[in-house]
Amino acid sequence: MSNSSSSRRNLQYLVRIILVILRFIDTGLCSEVDNITSTQSLSDPGMLSSPGGVFKLGFFSLWYNFSVTTVIWVANRDKPLRDSSGVVKISRGGNIVITNGEEEILWSSNGSTSQVNSNGLLQDSGNFVLVDHRDNMTTIWQRFEHPSDSTIPRMRISENTKTGEMVEARSWRSPSDPNIVDFSLRMNARVFSQVYIWKGRRPYWHTGLWNGQIFIGVQNMYSVVSDGFDVVNDREGVVYFTGPVRDNLFRKLVLDWIGNFVQSIWDVNETNWKIIWSALNNDCEVYGTCGPFGSCNYLESPVCSCLRGFEPKHREEWQKGNWTSGCIRRSALQCQVKNNTAYSSKEDGFIKMELMKLPDFAETSSTTEDLYRIQCLRNCSCIGYAFDSSIGCMSWSKMIDIQQFQSLGNDLYIHVHIQSLCFLQIMVMTLRKS
Repeated sequence: MSNSSSSRRNLQYLVRIILVILRFIDTGLCSEVDNITSTQSLSDPGMLSSPGGVFKLGFFSLWYNFSVTTVIWVANRDKPLRDSSGVVKISRGGNIVITNGEEEILWSSNGSTSQVNSNGLLQDSGNFVLVDHRDNMTTIWQRFEHPSDSTIPRMRISENTKTGEMVEARSWRSPSDPNIVDFSLRMNARVFSQVYIWKGRRPYWHTGLWNGQIFIGVQNMYSVVSDGFDVVNDREGVVYFTGPVRDNLFRKLVLDWIGNFVQSIWDVNETNWKIIWSALNNDCEVYGTCGPFGSCNYLESPVCSCLRGFEPKHREEWQKGNWTSGCIRRSALQCQVKNNTAYSSKEDGFIKMELMKLPDFAETSSTTEDLYRIQCLRNCSCIGYAFDSSIGCMSWSKMIDIQQFQSLGNDLYIHVHIQSLCFLQIMVMTLRKS
């Protein structure tokens, strides 16, 4: 056996909380403890079990066959143990720590505690908590606020609008490597709440605004995705997104290693996970596929087209299938030409686009739709507007990440110079006849 193969076999990642779908079968190869205290630690190959036996916390290697288990959390993602000397214990400062045989700390909960004798508990919710040993109730630190790639019922993806602090999920590097990479799932609650997948510093997917019932930019949110999903403002500055908690079915949401956000449910009959929804069903779901002022329709070929009244910014690139530069206006709005909004607005108007995923960067207003239409018409910086009964009026000074839905989308009104658009339509008809 080569040295590299031997190293791979010895490489272990600690600690992973494992979601057990079937009852855990005790083979006698490892011992289980109820909790971790200042006098009781957890050593490889021991395990910590939740009271109901559904969740386990322990040591494992990536090359172990998890036939009835699912990994939902990894503590020391970027600092793997190299042998079986790992220990989980309460440090002198009262935190949960992972150490190797040399007593080197590979991971710490870093909770703010003055309780030297705190306890580590694995709960039936799947939460691993550090609590005050005096009552086992006062939470000092909890793993629900430090997700890996997965969220389960009662977990939250959140943003503190006062401090900017976030609870976010981070994807694995690959199916066999839990190290942190560029993909992250975050809440954005600046005005109206929405959820983003980020790839590094760039958005990769987004839900559109939350209207109190659904995210309006998710095509099939009226069906499986809306089953128990909610966005909550706790009135103390924290806004969070949480998954279904209304039933006892096993569910999970995973930000996978290719940046897809997937909801799965455990199929008892087939004893495996069944995907019931995913964010990235087609190329149009990827943020900004067609660039500024481009619209994406996965049923057409090519999938990208310019909004009416716009044309490709770089036509040669567009024809080669590189749409990221987007589109520009074919003809300027008349208020831009004459600098007289009261007069020139008569020559400008709106084109209605139905069943649309609305663009990102919406500005909102409580003004009535009729009045807002007039205001947008007289404002050259208003590229377009839309209306939702729960959100109100939305307008844009720039447009990106627009998609043509097949059902249940919004009406989007694009601000254009009507006369030039009519002339273009006449020319097209004439060419067709000739």
